[in-house]
Amino acid sequence: MEQGTTVLLGLPGVAVRRVEIRADGGRVVHVVTADPDAAASPSCRVVSISCKEKVATRPRDIPYGTASLELVWHKRRWRCTQADCPQQSFTESVPQVPSRRRTTGRLRVAVARAVADNRSVAEVAANHRLGWACRRLSTSSPTWW
Repeated sequence: MEQGTTVLLGLPGVAVRRVEIRADGGRVVHVVTADPDAAASPSCRVVSISCKEKVATRPRDIPYGTASLELVWHKRRWRCTQADCPQQSFTESVPQVPSRRRTTGRLRVAVARAVADNRSVAEVAANHRLGWACRRLSTSSPTWW
């Protein structure tokens, strides 16, 4: 059975290990990988048993209640031992937080919905603690977030 705080967080593929309360009332939620498929090489899909190092990332997530929420994901970097695999090392990832992403999928959906509801990009970015930069790739195509 899953731990109650893991169920409450509702982020598939990770498990809550501890929650800290900051001086400002915000929460820091420390999670670990709970999906065994996260140790599979993205290239050859062979599950690795050779841990290279442990790392921590801080993907942005949707707010929870009125207090801010900061995720700290303690995960592993694996070595792929398959000789023909082009991926020599990789970190754990889950569908909600794919490799090299700094935000959860549910945060990206929430931001896209807010912008689709005609809220300003600057307001949406500020409300979700995201930065955005507008740089023109062409005269008709701004790029943000």
